[in-house]
Amino acid sequence: HSAHAAERIEHVDALFKHVPNFFFGNRYFQEMTTKLAESKLVFNKSLNRDINMRFFEGLCSGSALLTDKLPELDELGFKHGVHYIGYHNKADMLEKADYYLEAEKGREWIAASGRRLVQAKHTYLDRCNQILEQIKAKRGVLTNV
Repeated sequence: HSAHAAERIEHVDALFKHVPNFFFGNRYFQEMTTKLAESKLVFNKSLNRDINMRFFEGLCSGSALLTDKLPELDELGFKHGVHYIGYHNKADMLEKADYYLEAEKGREWIAASGRRLVQAKHTYLDRCNQILEQIKAKRGVLTNV
């Protein structure tokens, strides 16, 4: 796990040095929501090739999400360049950050598209219903035995 955390730190450090006004710090609840919404880009780097909470927070914020590409994102209906800005490595991340910080219309279009999708299909209620459906399906399998 520490190798993945070190990679995330390297990415954050590279952005901090490369992007003007890059914010890194602790914010909680309303303050965090406000900071995300005020941003042009929200950075995310998975720790273990997982789709984490920051992915969904970034999309909900209305700001464009800059995140590492994961195959599972396609399975959930998220498309690079449509709902989020995906990168493969640190150099690609910096290149995309530069481009989308300047490409306001494209960045805002992606941000709005990502927000619409996450609000339509990936809310806490959606996740709870999926969990309940899986429990019901498993219970049905177990009771039919």
